[in-house]
Amino acid sequence: MESINDFLCSSLWGNQNYDFSYRPSVGASGGILTIWDTMEVDVIITRSLAHVVIIQGKMVKKGADFSLANVYAPCDPLRRQDVWTHLGTIIGNFRETCWCVCGDFNAIRSHAERKSKVVGTFVEDYSHFNQFIDSNILFDLPLCGKKFT
Repeated sequence: MESINDFLCSSLWGNQNYDFSYRPSVGASGGILTIWDTMEVDVIITRSLAHVVIIQGKMVKKGADFSLANVYAPCDPLRRQDVWTHLGTIIGNFRETCWCVCGDFNAIRSHAERKSKVVGTFVEDYSHFNQFIDSNILFDLPLCGKKFT
């Protein structure tokens, strides 16, 4: 969506205890929406970058700092690599907080993850993504069981 408003977010969220940050779509794709429970997290800053929405704050009950990056990576490998580089720099500048990086990466970690019928294997398809994960000390959670995880 090119624009997000309170009415849409309240219909998605279902109660009054929310806030949100978004990055509008460009054409038919690319929009990112992050909604959070204001009773659980105190968001100090939100940043909308090309292909990424970042929220940073504190968990209300535990007082722990956190950073969350919601990603909608481009399909183009070179532009996707630029996202990994830029996001890696930001993560490196905020090492003192716990990070959660989620979203649609449009990338795989190995050829075994490929579900499409595309012929050929290109190590470049996943080597940069793996390097981004490893160099930022991120953990790939073993989500499985659904078509898109």
